[in-house]
Amino acid sequence: MTSLDTDALIDRLAGNAEPVRRVRPVWMRVALWLCLAVPPLVVVIAVHGVAGGAMAVMHDTRLLVEQAATLLTAVTAAAAAFASTIPGVDRRWLWLPVVPLAVWLLAIGKGCIDQWIQFGPEGLVVHADLDCFFPMLLVAAVPAAAMLVMVRRGAPVMPRKTLCLGALATAAFVAFGLRLFHPGDASIMILVWHGGMVAVVSAAGAIAGSRLFHWPALARS
Repeated sequence: MTSLDTDALIDRLAGNAEPVRRVRPVWMRVALWLCLAVPPLVVVIAVHGVAGGAMAVMHDTRLLVEQAATLLTAVTAAAAAFASTIPGVDRRWLWLPVVPLAVWLLAIGKGCIDQWIQFGPEGLVVHADLDCFFPMLLVAAVPAAAMLVMVRRGAPVMPRKTLCLGALATAAFVAFGLRLFHPGDASIMILVWHGGMVAVVSAAGAIAGSRLFHWPALARS
């Protein structure tokens, strides 16, 4: 290709180029996501009331640590998801939720041990709890939809990781919210149902990422 052809190609590309709107900084996008996610939770709490277990959080160090770690997992996973849509971003962003997630799981595990010491094997019995299913869906709908729309505005160059982190952020936020209006402190139930929800939703996000974000050449990322 001659220099004339190259100049013509550049002129043609420049002539057809459309202005690109730069995405907001990561933490600003996290703040916007939280602003969208919180109102449905407030509505559900207004309808169901604040659980007695939620009031006990202020007087129980383990519960306080658990809730703080849960919310921090949601925030850091959301930040990592948004950062992953920026080409050339430092991959260390992807490890941001690891520490709060580990603290969250350790806090729940400590609760399971305490229940086993206090109640014996009966403290570790798992049963179905469908009362929180529909409130959970209401709390999850807006942050899940907002996360999907917001990450699609970037460049999902690693779609599986992006959607996995986005799903983790949503699931952690829902788990945090459930503790506020769902009564009781059955740590084994929290571990099985909340932890299971986080694992399933995050795994589904990782599997579906490359299908929802059409970047076929990078689908293995």
